[in-house]
Amino acid sequence: SPDRLFDGIALASPRYTLRRAALIFAGRLPTAAEYASVAGGDDATLRRAVRALMTGPAFHEFLLRATNDRLLTERHVDDQTIENRGHLVAFDNEYYRLHAEAVRTGRWQEFARWHQGVQHGAARAPLELVAHVVGNDLPFTEVLTADYVMANPWAASAYGTAPTFVDADDPDEFLPVKIAGYYTKRQGYQESFDPGIGLRVLNPGPGLVDHPHAGLLSTMVFLRRYPTTATNRNRARARWTYYHFLGVDVEKSASRTTDPVALADTDNPTMKNPACTVCHSVLDPVAGAFQNFGDVGFYRDQWGGLDSLDGLYKDPEGEKRAVEAGSWEQRETVTAPLTLALDSQVVLGFVNDYWVGGTGIDRNLRLHRLALHDTGGNVVDVVDLVDLFGQTCGEPVRTADASSDHWVIWSDCSVRVPVDVPADGDYVVEVTTWADQAGDEPARLAVAASPYRLGDAWYRDMRAPGFGGESPPDAARSLPWLARRIVADERFAEAAVGFWWPAIMGRDLAVPPPESDDVDFDGRLLAARAQASTVDSLAAGFRTGFHDGSPYNVKDLLAEIVVSDWFRAQTFEGGDPVRAEALRQAGARRLLTPEELAHKTESITGFRWGRWIHPSARPFRRETDALSDLEGYRLIYGGIDSDGMTDRLREMNSVMAAVARSHAVESSCPIVLREFYGLPEEQRRLFGGIDAAVSPRSDIVGKFKVAATTRADADTLVLRGHLTAGERNISLAFPNDYWNADTLEDRNLRLDRLVVRDAADLEVASVEFEALDAGACAPPLADTEGDHLVVYRPCRLDVPVEIPAGGIHEVEVVAWADQAGDQLAVLDMAVESDTVNSAGARAIRNKLVDLIETVLGVEVDASSPDVEAAYRLYVDVWERRRETGGLRFLDSACAYGADIRYFDGVLEDALVEVVEDWGLYYRYDWERINGLLYRDAIPYDSSAAARAWVAVLAYLLLDYRYLYL
Repeated sequence: SPDRLFDGIALASPRYTLRRAALIFAGRLPTAAEYASVAGGDDATLRRAVRALMTGPAFHEFLLRATNDRLLTERHVDDQTIENRGHLVAFDNEYYRLHAEAVRTGRWQEFARWHQGVQHGAARAPLELVAHVVGNDLPFTEVLTADYVMANPWAASAYGTAPTFVDADDPDEFLPVKIAGYYTKRQGYQESFDPGIGLRVLNPGPGLVDHPHAGLLSTMVFLRRYPTTATNRNRARARWTYYHFLGVDVEKSASRTTDPVALADTDNPTMKNPACTVCHSVLDPVAGAFQNFGDVGFYRDQWGGLDSLDGLYKDPEGEKRAVEAGSWEQRETVTAPLTLALDSQVVLGFVNDYWVGGTGIDRNLRLHRLALHDTGGNVVDVVDLVDLFGQTCGEPVRTADASSDHWVIWSDCSVRVPVDVPADGDYVVEVTTWADQAGDEPARLAVAASPYRLGDAWYRDMRAPGFGGESPPDAARSLPWLARRIVADERFAEAAVGFWWPAIMGRDLAVPPPESDDVDFDGRLLAARAQASTVDSLAAGFRTGFHDGSPYNVKDLLAEIVVSDWFRAQTFEGGDPVRAEALRQAGARRLLTPEELAHKTESITGFRWGRWIHPSARPFRRETDALSDLEGYRLIYGGIDSDGMTDRLREMNSVMAAVARSHAVESSCPIVLREFYGLPEEQRRLFGGIDAAVSPRSDIVGKFKVAATTRADADTLVLRGHLTAGERNISLAFPNDYWNADTLEDRNLRLDRLVVRDAADLEVASVEFEALDAGACAPPLADTEGDHLVVYRPCRLDVPVEIPAGGIHEVEVVAWADQAGDQLAVLDMAVESDTVNSAGARAIRNKLVDLIETVLGVEVDASSPDVEAAYRLYVDVWERRRETGGLRFLDSACAYGADIRYFDGVLEDALVEVVEDWGLYYRYDWERINGLLYRDAIPYDSSAAARAWVAVLAYLLLDYRYLYL
């Protein structure tokens, strides 16, 4: 049963749960103190620790990303969200000024920076509102009821307000503001338009209004993401409002009819046809509540400032008829058939005005009388058009004897004629008319029907605005009214659970399966019922406040989801297939999103694959990376663009696997390079406590600088440590050979003698290098000169010795060098045994334990299968590298340039700021970097051990436990 679904199911430990929560909310691993806080604790302790993660920039980014996964408003992050329409006068005129200056001077940087800042501020407004509400522990209801909009410095200025920002140059700093400078277009408004520059408002007129705010519902980008059209009429906005904030998918609330008769119905089916009204009776009143916002999100954007109705609804074009008559005496009757409803008006439009200034040449249309006939020819109504009132087009003309009284229209516009229609149906309109003829064609009259009445804010052929059987008391503020009604609805809390659930669990809430004969029907139904019970419980706590907390607190809700059985359940291994199917929904073992994977790798390793900085790019791309950027691998790795790709891929495919492989391979080498050769040990994240020279066979390792330049002052280099009895190999390597062809400078290493002494200082083994079989270091790599061996180029010598008894020993090497270049000659020494029992093998296994726990979050010991598999890989790679590779770490490719911040903390001033006419960008100072890597601090890998770590790290970064949450 649903209430016993998790009986007997083991839950993840608090430590492991905290790790996963930290990766979700904080984009990092927990600190030692955070881990300690949940050690041995109960759910309440874990809940507090999880909630404490919800702070800082990474949590802010989580909120933005999770919200956009639902709203998809980032579709317009690269668009012109605020258009030049004459409503935001401060924006329009600043746009005109800066654009004109850029056109005049050819310098576009200031205009581009300003315009990008405004658009970024407008495009991010709904996401930033959610982040503001959640981040500041405000009730989630405020995402709909907020009487403000979030804005960055540029957008705030465009809205006609000027709050105090901490950094007025930061496009990602958002504050709540009012849209204070919004104008509707009324009599007195004046504008000019330059096609090459844009619109300029000369006089905004008296149209300044109190712009109504309804949280994210009234943001321009939300309205633009779910636009309206002449036929859609805000239904998309209503549909997604229901879906996101009431948990109702209206389109699935009833089955779609396939009846061809119903589908062919054109008699206002959304009002009259039961196959349509089943959904539209719910949807259309909410659509009406959006009545004041036009197609691109402006408030009451039609002329007059009374509505945002479609222009063709208000003033339909109708069929155009030529008016040949040129005087009252020549007047003619124009006839047009119309379909009229009880509340329809007849619209008479003059469509081809013509005028030549200063010449008296002027085409005007004159209208005398309208007669309405039914299809039987009977007169239904007669209207003397001189008596029209409330029109904004033309004027009445009265004559002395009143017989030729009429209405004159002198520009392209329409008049609306009320008629008395006895019933819906077909009619014939007759209009008595003539014109002041001018130009090359006769005047033209368009006749059409419209239900619109002056002052209407909504469509008369649709249901009235409302929600739950109620109507808004003030049409001008119907959207804020709707927002208040939605958050008061019981379903709002349940929808909030569904809103945030996928951000944590990686999938939407389970729904009952539609087909009862499906093989897995019972299991899926059980999952849906069990989750519904969980949702009810979470929603109840959300409404009233969890554990005496504040109502509608999202942080508390997120913490509750994390500590729930659904998130923490481990694998079910019982024999019940129904229960097993239901529990497939549990555990949240989901694929990390591209952004989460990028954060995880940076948090664990300090490396961000493909990171680049471009200060002059659009704000959302000024710092990005290969996984997160749309021009990188975001879509290929299952991410979304909020447009063509709106659902994240949750299962790995072959293309995604190739991206994961590239990420692992191209990241592992730079990470190992920096850890072993760029950072002091205390700053290493992964490889602290182990030397780069420690190999699977090494017992003792050491690196020595050879300062002596002659035999007379030769250095005696001493390596001390514990050796076991038996045959041992002493590996000697000269990694930093130097040769300058111009100056003939040549660095060579000269080796005289090797001695092994025991703890009593007794010599137990010795080798004269000139007598040694130099192997790979034989000529032309080396020569024997008298009584020593000279090594001319990078080379490794293996010196076998027999150790008679175990204990502390010292290995002494007498050496000097031909010095050249900026470095002293280097000698790497290691005493080696075998890959099973050596001190190096133990150290590597112990480091693998640390790595697996850090990278994969799995608790293991040195004998665990995971450690054994990784160690076998390490040894295999090490042996092949030792046999075939060079002595330098960078003998093989290493993509350290894949992260523009790679040298932070390693090399000061590694980046060079480049200023061009079009903007600013950064590049590497390659001279300094190459000097570091190939001259000053050459990364040697004489033992081949460091390169083997590259393969092991790539292996771990490809593990499913790393790629999945």
